[in-house]
Amino acid sequence: LAVDIARPAATLLEARLLKDGWRRRSELDGAGLSVWEMDGKQYSASPSIKGWAEQENRRGNLSFQELVSMLPALLLRPLPEHSCLDLCAAPGSKSVQLLRLMRTPPTAASSTAAPASAAAAAAPAAAAA
Repeated sequence: LAVDIARPAATLLEARLLKDGWRRRSELDGAGLSVWEMDGKQYSASPSIKGWAEQENRRGNLSFQELVSMLPALLLRPLPEHSCLDLCAAPGSKSVQLLRLMRTPPTAASSTAAPASAAAAAAPAAAAA
C-alpha cells in the first residue's frame, strides 16, 4: 500500500494506517511515497480495516500494489520533464505510480499490446525525438 505524501490528507492517512497495525517500509521514504504493509490474514480478518483501505483506494488516496511492482518507478525516479512508456500496463498501477512521481505536467503512455505492436507504436515517437 502506498500513500502519495504530496496529497493534503497524507498525514491523516498515515496516522490511521499506524493505528490499524500497518507497518511502514521506511527504506522507501525517499521516493515521494510512504509504503506500508500488513499481513494478508490480518487484513482479511478485519472488515473495518479492509473497508476503510478500499474506500481510500477508490478516492485515490491509497494505492494497492505489490512491493516488487513498485520498484521500477522507484528506481527510475522520473522527473516532470521526462516521458515514460510502460509496456506492461495491466492493470495500470505502475503507470499511475509513474504519473504521481512525475507530478505535473507528466507525459506517460501505457500499453498492454503485444511487444511487436508496442514497439511499432513507439517507433514514430522515437523518430520524432
